[in-house]
Amino acid sequence: MQVTTTATRSPGDQVALQRGTASVQELRDRCRLLEEGIVYFLETPHGTIDAFNVEMDRLRELAAGFDRFVVIVDLAQASRPKPQLIEHIVKCIGSIGIHWCAIRPGSSSFMRSVIQFVVARMTAIRSRLTMHESLEEAHLAAREILAKAARAQ
Repeated sequence: MQVTTTATRSPGDQVALQRGTASVQELRDRCRLLEEGIVYFLETPHGTIDAFNVEMDRLRELAAGFDRFVVIVDLAQASRPKPQLIEHIVKCIGSIGIHWCAIRPGSSSFMRSVIQFVVARMTAIRSRLTMHESLEEAHLAAREILAKAARAQ
């Protein structure tokens, strides 16, 4: 199986989601640099491994100049992930950045329950993932994590 990376795609190429498609550019635009060492992305609704990989490639690009970085993932638009995607996300959390700060979805009690269930089973990466109520809270935590890592060096 050949893996297609963002580098081999044009911005207009379509990526399959569980429902519908999104362009490579649309997925890349969900990611941004908040400040030195802190990257952010807005989880894609009905995501797939392929879509997630486009976003992870973009996060790596944004963080390429930093010795260490923290990922803030906003779950506001997240939908229930398939088991294969959950497994892939766990691998990414273990290998991308030094820590992930996840922002819980605010309005959907169902999605909050799904996320709580999924996170509870992520024992291998529990120390690399924290849950937060807002972007501001996650951003502050990310700064503290980076400062602590710098002091430990």
